[in-house]
Amino acid sequence: MTIFLITLWVRSITITGDSSVGEKELRSVMILKEPWFFKKTEFHPELLDGDIEAIRTVYLRHGFLNPEIRSSFKTDSARRVDIRIEIEEGPRTLVRSITFKGNRIFNTEDLKGVIKTEVGSPFNPLRLEEDYLEIISHYDEIGYHDASVTADVFLNPGADLIYQIDEGEKVIVQDLRFVTEKVMEERLWSLIPLRVGDSLTRRELKEARLRLYDTGVFSRVRIQEKSLNAGRGVVFDLTDRKPIRLGFKVGYSTLDGPKTTMTVEHRNLFRSLRRMEISGKLSFNELGSELGYQDPITLERYLQHGFGMGIKRRDEISYRISRIGGYGFVSPRPFLFRYDLERVKISEVDTPTTEWLRTLSINFELDHRDHLLRPKRGYLVKNRLEAAGVLPKAESNFLKDELLFRIFIPWKGSVAALRFDFGAGLPVYSSAEIPIYSRFFLGGATTIRGYGEDEVDTLGGERYLLFSFEERLKIIGPLGCVFFIDLGNLAQDLYEERLNLIGGIGFGLRFYTPLGPIRFDYGRNFEGGARFHFAIGEAF
Repeated sequence: MTIFLITLWVRSITITGDSSVGEKELRSVMILKEPWFFKKTEFHPELLDGDIEAIRTVYLRHGFLNPEIRSSFKTDSARRVDIRIEIEEGPRTLVRSITFKGNRIFNTEDLKGVIKTEVGSPFNPLRLEEDYLEIISHYDEIGYHDASVTADVFLNPGADLIYQIDEGEKVIVQDLRFVTEKVMEERLWSLIPLRVGDSLTRRELKEARLRLYDTGVFSRVRIQEKSLNAGRGVVFDLTDRKPIRLGFKVGYSTLDGPKTTMTVEHRNLFRSLRRMEISGKLSFNELGSELGYQDPITLERYLQHGFGMGIKRRDEISYRISRIGGYGFVSPRPFLFRYDLERVKISEVDTPTTEWLRTLSINFELDHRDHLLRPKRGYLVKNRLEAAGVLPKAESNFLKDELLFRIFIPWKGSVAALRFDFGAGLPVYSSAEIPIYSRFFLGGATTIRGYGEDEVDTLGGERYLLFSFEERLKIIGPLGCVFFIDLGNLAQDLYEERLNLIGGIGFGLRFYTPLGPIRFDYGRNFEGGARFHFAIGEAF
């Protein structure tokens, strides 16, 4: 093993002989990278050895079973390293035939449609494990919980695959038990999708585990299976969290300055999985509190519902809004249906107003990000449709819809983050316009960063469009930076024909913490103005 007493940095990587596999794919699996913007890769021979094995794995996936891969490197006086990788791919092995043995429940064509390996495709030995799991899952869905698969491979010169299947017997749930002292057992029965007499499947066991964790009551869920005379016994061994939780969160935004949220929550009222929460918010511009109740079970089914009440006062740029009211909701995932009844008062304006606002909303959320606070891949889709005052008619009557979409893509050791938001509101009945507190606003630390908070149009709009792109780079340790562009605009009236885009570009610094990034952003709009923004949490 070579030990370097000085730090070496990668300058260049040259790959030759890769005629059948794209160089882009090979470079994507390597830890060592060529320098790009502020990002440099420190060189270690052990990392190069690991990259060679990663490249060898790529060739295995493409059917090259015995590639010869050689590497070398040279170091100059400035401690920069030039790497050279030479590849002799060798012959490619294709799948010549696929045979199944031991299958009685499913025929050969059914099973060929389940696995990913196909006749005529490159033989990938790493994919055999995936095929095993697909076949086992296919049997498990109809209750053959103990099915197992192995494969024999014959190379001459193509690959002949023989999958040996042991189907076993259909497994029936004979007994179900819960091990817990903090929750009433009859409430747990309403959560899980299994019953005595059902076929035992991994899918339902996984769903049961997710539902139990989703209550927030349990810190650990262990599922144990026991063979019985006429079936299988299933035991849910549950470790309870402390029922009372105290929360304190600190944040900062350009508009509100420092802000705090305090929460007191009981996760398991009366040993019933019901949750009660009291929270309070405080900042320079906002003061409010809320009392909320949630129950994961409705009519003895797994269906979350809840209700609450709150009071809030907030100072916007040109007015003060005070709200007091209550709400109720039911949430058949991924939807949430909610009804709000609020008394809204607008003050510190020339003509103060007070009205009752009744809002029915339908919310949809699909979250496939790999991390809540610092996503590197995945996507998030949200949509909120509101009908305010329509059922029944009120002083302000309007329909409003807002779509939010984010996607995160790892790229060259960084993360490309994209946002697309669109919103539209339509006044109905006799309403001349949507009230100011329900209109859309742009400008500020989380929208178009070349402007101040809500600066694009202080009167808001009935329609908006917003697009953002960020390149998120890691500098060193917890320190990172971003380059961004924000584009969008508002239309005061829904039916305005054109929406001329405005926007800005900028640069930001990030200091990543376990609670989220602390960020400093400098944005310059296309009209020549500029703004600094300081906040906790990403812009999107």
